[in-house]
This record gives sequence, C-alpha cells and structure tokens, in this order.
Amino acid sequence: MQPIPTLRDVADATGVSVATVSMVLRGVGRISPETRARVHAKAAEMGYRRDPRAVALREGRSRLVAIVMAAYRDAAEARAFSAYWSDAVNECALGLAERGYAVVLVPPNHIDILERVAVDLALVADAVVDDGIAEQLRALGIPLASGVDGSGPGIHIEHDSEGMMGAAMRWLRAQGCARLLMLARTEGAVVSDANVAAFTRACAEAGQDFVVERCGFSAEDVTAAYERGLAQGCDGVLSMVAGQSALTGFAQAGGLMLPGTLPTVFYEDVRAVPSPAVAVLTVSPESLGRVSAQAVADYLDSSRTAESRVRLPFSLLTV
Repeated sequence: MQPIPTLRDVADATGVSVATVSMVLRGVGRISPETRARVHAKAAEMGYRRDPRAVALREGRSRLVAIVMAAYRDAAEARAFSAYWSDAVNECALGLAERGYAVVLVPPNHIDILERVAVDLALVADAVVDDGIAEQLRALGIPLASGVDGSGPGIHIEHDSEGMMGAAMRWLRAQGCARLLMLARTEGAVVSDANVAAFTRACAEAGQDFVVERCGFSAEDVTAAYERGLAQGCDGVLSMVAGQSALTGFAQAGGLMLPGTLPTVFYEDVRAVPSPAVAVLTVSPESLGRVSAQAVADYLDSSRTAESRVRLPFSLLTV
C-alpha cells in the first residue's frame, strides 16, 4: 500500500516550502498564479487530500451538526411521525453536506455523548418545554437551532402558528362547520402549545365555537379524544396527533364518524390526500430540511455568535 502523501511530500516534489503548499491548498496568501497551478497539479498527481481532523483542529470546529429528536423518547411517538422526520432529516443532511457539514443523530436520552463527540451546533427537532435538553447542550457550550430556547448563541426556528391555525380555522368555517374540534398533543411540546394558543385566538377573533382535546399518539388516546369531541357536537376537526390513515382506522375501529365525512384538516401528514372535505396543513419535510440546513450553514459559515431567527413556510393543501 502506498503511503498517504503529506504536505512535506508535495512541497519536496514541487520545490517550494511546506508553508507555501499549505497556503495554496487553503486558498490564502500572496502566491503567484504559476506556483498555485504547479502545487495544485502536483497535489492532484500525488493524490494528496487535506486531513479533515487537522483542518478541524486548526479552524477550531468539527463541521459536525448534531440533530436531536427531542420529543421522541417514546417509540410510539417516534413511529407516528417517522415518515415526516425521515424526509426532513434526509433533506437537512443533504443541504448541510453541500455546504461541507456532516450530520450526527443524537438520542435525547444520550446528550452526554456530546462530551466526547465535538459538534459545532445542535439542531433540536420538535422541542419540548422543560425537558432539560437545551440546558444540557448550553452547559456543553454548544450553540442551538431550536424552537424552544431563544437565549444565547444559535438559531431560533419558528413555525408560523398564527398563519397556519388561521388558515385551518377559515377553511373549516368555509365548509359550514359550527363547532370545531382540535386534537392536540399533551402539554409540553413547544410547537403544539403555540398552535393551540394561535388556534384559540383565531377562533375567538372570528367568533368561532371550538373545543380542544389533548392526548398522546396512541390509538387509545386519540380515539378517546376524538370520541369526546364528537360527543360535544363538533362537526369539523383539526388533527395534530393522527394522520389521515391513522385517524380513519381509529374511527372505524371505534364505530365513530369517519374523518372526511365531516370536514377535517390534517397537520404535517405527508401521506394525506386532500379531497372536498379534507385539507392538509403542512410545513413540508423538504422545506423544513432545506430551510434548517441553510440557516445552520449560514450561521456557522459566518461564525455568528448572536441569535438568529428563521420562520418556516407552510401550505394548506386543498382541492
């Protein structure tokens, strides 16, 4: 096996100093075009590659970004949105790779691994209030991209809760619904709490009657919450805890009115199919991934230390 060529090898073969080779390959310094061309040609001929570990040590950064799926400590919750987050994380990883950053996935119960794996920033997905994750990451000196912790260096990622909830409420009213049922996840999820508050305000401003039922993601929890809402006379639904397939299956198993039989808006369900009585409210996983990747790379490339804010675009898909 041929030994891996070093800067010294390239310098000796080119007849210049190691410092000159280093400056040429980093694109810095006042070096003549002829010398730059000669060094690049010789480095390519010899198969020289910059050592990313040495670069990270010199630049003081690892070019690694941690993604922490904060909310999903429970396997059932993770499966409920696995398709959505798989697409979002993949798009984010691709976007970051194009900017020279790699992604590492960190389970929320193992933040301590980042004491041994250096990352430049942690992207906290679907954060939960008071879960301690932001505090753990801050204690390690890691900047955050998060929807829950806007303090300190990092990026605050915002959903347009006012816009999304207003659009859902207006669509349901346009279908002639008199009392709306919002199925929301149990307290503590930042995005869900913000959406509940925004939906409440939108309904109040429009004089729209509504009910909020909170529950987990399990079939039993969703079915019970859906049944309670129907028993209170709700004739329109905004589901933030179950997608079209899941809620339809739960309703069938429980002998309840099927979504779509009464107007229904599904939230962040990439597999939902709009129809005359079904709308889909979404920040597409592709948009979430792309916007997050761009915000993170821009932040890190500019070596920013102040807080940055990014608002995610949404769509209400109808027919």
